[in-house]
Amino acid sequence: MAYLQMCPKIVRKSRLSNPKMVLGFPILRNCYFWRMIDFKFQPESYFTEETTSVLLVKLNYPESQWGEQISIYAHFLELKIQFEAVDFYGNDYMLYPSSSFEPLSMEDMVYLVEGMQVNTDQMEGNMELILDGIPEVESEFYPELSRYFEEKRKNYGLD
Repeated sequence: MAYLQMCPKIVRKSRLSNPKMVLGFPILRNCYFWRMIDFKFQPESYFTEETTSVLLVKLNYPESQWGEQISIYAHFLELKIQFEAVDFYGNDYMLYPSSSFEPLSMEDMVYLVEGMQVNTDQMEGNMELILDGIPEVESEFYPELSRYFEEKRKNYGLD
């Protein structure tokens, strides 16, 4: 991680003739991309005076067997924001964090999406999903979230 943070400084200071190597390290193709994403970004609020539930993120897993689509919602309940993942088959998902007193930062939202798991203990005849690949993501609250996952898909050769 420290190398990613230093990457632009090292590249600017380098006078090496090989543009793919700097100080003996390969230049990460996307080091500037990672610097441009504001992982500390945090929406002011998810809700308006009229709404207590909102769609935060839509996920599409094109590499999965059934092309799963999952929606992550935020609900304002008991003075906390509760997060819920919903799919077509009614599977139960474990999310971390599952609740918060304030909107999540971009970093925490990435962690929530990447750490999401199907709760196999609660399966009662629901179609078990296998979340293969890296999701395609849409979010009105986190505009850089889709760019983060697009770039991640490219790095793994999925796009």
